[in-house]
Amino acid sequence: MPRYTGETRLVTESVFFSADPFGDLLRYAKAVFDILVAEGWRGGSETASRLSTKNVTPEFGYFYHWVGFCITLVGACFMAWDLASGRRPRNLLVAMWLGAAIVTAMLTQPHMTRLGLVFFPLLLCAAYGLSGAAASGIRWVDRMANVLRVAAVAYLVFSFAAFARHYFMEYSRHSFSAPPSYAQALAYVIAHAEPDDAIYVPERPIYTAILFYDPPDPRLYMDTVQIENMDVAFQKPLSFGRYRIGIDVEAAANGNALVIWTAHAPMFPTSTFDVTPFDSFSAVIRR
Repeated sequence: MPRYTGETRLVTESVFFSADPFGDLLRYAKAVFDILVAEGWRGGSETASRLSTKNVTPEFGYFYHWVGFCITLVGACFMAWDLASGRRPRNLLVAMWLGAAIVTAMLTQPHMTRLGLVFFPLLLCAAYGLSGAAASGIRWVDRMANVLRVAAVAYLVFSFAAFARHYFMEYSRHSFSAPPSYAQALAYVIAHAEPDDAIYVPERPIYTAILFYDPPDPRLYMDTVQIENMDVAFQKPLSFGRYRIGIDVEAAANGNALVIWTAHAPMFPTSTFDVTPFDSFSAVIRR
């Protein structure tokens, strides 16, 4: 694997290397709670924590909203009950796995991509509740539970199909780092620029937004990328392919195709440029 050229995230974000380890641990614990419980119940929202909304699809959340959350909670309760009663001591392995995963998730700044550790034991908890392992022995109760179990499985299958469609057909074309007007301005420039024109874009929102709206061939990216800060973990390219990133607006005014902040539009005279505003961002094409 390539070696990091700068400090790793373990050093910069772990509670072990923090000046306020207990404070960070409490903040990270709250973030884990927000992701698993708050967002697991209602899905992503505008008021949820920044760490989790960047990694949870708002339409589905962590548990397919409250139904999946309740299924997992019921399974965890049944598993704990069976463990406490001594009926299934092997459940202790899953309980220890879940506890260790949650603790590990709180040792560094958590978000969805790092909570994969927690996902698998939670999945086992949900499966335990759906498997019928925790039968009550009361016929009518178990019969009703079987009906609810079938409905829950049908809901989860439908939710997974809906999630897969959304993720691969809609979400993958949307960048969480850029407002809609950026996508509109970039799409306009791509459509109206000459094939050989370089496209100048601002450094903010972050350059990765381009990868969502105009995905380059990875080989072209690797062959052409120019990186400014090779000595840090999060590197910033100056250019790749036809894109020039974070160039000073005055210097970029020599280009033929630009995405700019609308506040900079007066720097581009209409006698020379066609400026098409899209709220916060504008598309600029040289006449």
